[in-house]
Amino acid sequence: MTAEAQYFALQGVEQAVALIELAKDGLNPELAWLGVVLTIADLRTTHSREARDNLKEHIGDKLLDTHIRQSIAYAESAERGVSILEHRPARGNDYVALADEVLARLGLKAAAKKARALLPQGRVSSGGAPTPPTEPEQRHDYRAVSPRARRSAFLGAGALVAMLAAVAVLRLTGGEDGEPVGSTTVVPTAAAVDGAQTGAQPRELDPKTAEDQLGTGHVALKVTRRQLLRTRPDPTGRLVARVGRKTSYGGPNILPIIKARGDWVAVVSPYRKNNKVAWTKVDADAKFVAVEYSIAIRLQTRDIVVRKNGKVIRRFRAAIGQVTHPTPPGRYAITDGLIFNAKTRGPYGCCALVLSARQTKLPAHWTGGDRIAIHGTPNTQSIGLAASLGCLRVGDEASRWLVRKVPPGTTVLVRP
Repeated sequence: MTAEAQYFALQGVEQAVALIELAKDGLNPELAWLGVVLTIADLRTTHSREARDNLKEHIGDKLLDTHIRQSIAYAESAERGVSILEHRPARGNDYVALADEVLARLGLKAAAKKARALLPQGRVSSGGAPTPPTEPEQRHDYRAVSPRARRSAFLGAGALVAMLAAVAVLRLTGGEDGEPVGSTTVVPTAAAVDGAQTGAQPRELDPKTAEDQLGTGHVALKVTRRQLLRTRPDPTGRLVARVGRKTSYGGPNILPIIKARGDWVAVVSPYRKNNKVAWTKVDADAKFVAVEYSIAIRLQTRDIVVRKNGKVIRRFRAAIGQVTHPTPPGRYAITDGLIFNAKTRGPYGCCALVLSARQTKLPAHWTGGDRIAIHGTPNTQSIGLAASLGCLRVGDEASRWLVRKVPPGTTVLVRP
């Protein structure tokens, strides 16, 4: 799979891995995944290097040493209908290096040796991240290689990727006649954010208080062990996800409880479609936290209203999604509160409350994640306008207050 070297885009790797684990448990115990290749990477920037390091920390050796550098040449070659190996040979070398490393990891040493022979002298594909030669005389004139060899290398790499994708699809769906285990938006993602601090945390409840308030909307489940989420309160209900103690951003996994039925509780989570609850069975030693805050968002007036124990304590003006990429109405939950350092904040301002909501109407060119957030913005002129791809933008002062006061597990109601 691929992961773009940018901030919010790293969380889908964990979603994809979770889906693979689901398929492994339910369909094919021998299912395995080869690794992740970093794409659209400019390792000269701190942002790309931090994205790479975060991913490396999370998946270790599963991150391929080869990365695909950022370049407009790929779009140009597609527009002109020619191979990147012919349009810009130096950029095509990234894919030859990728083919070399993938073949080597598959144990196909003879094929890997052939791919390696096409690389410029001094270029490595396994054991070090690929970088362009620093001296002009070291640059390899790929055009000196015969067109047939170039096409063979390109088609071979493409065929390999297609073959692996086809095998993965068949195995994930149980073959031609199998039933899919689940679905996810396999967009490039990150499982953790380097340098980002977590915001407010909820207050833990004693078992008696939690039991008395269960199902009232004032209690959330704090996941302390692997928890199974299903479509209905029954062991035979379709398995939605297996979730652990941590979210994809590294914070505690807290799921607000909407209703209870015996030992089962319905929770709001990012593992189901918008406005769909998931059911999970709780044990006697389950941990619960208080849900004291709530957030109501009115898209028509572009206002955010924060309540604590039912009393309005703050109001904020916000930018909402554009007409073509609207903010989705519904009932959601805050999963993470993030405070960015100066190097990673970028277009998200100082802070972000990540919601369980997902944007289903993203532009065709978008390669980032699909999660909705309430976040700060350096573009304060957009506040009060329909200007985003679905997120709610507020000023940095507002987003800082929200993250420091409103903890994960808080419910968020978005109305038209």
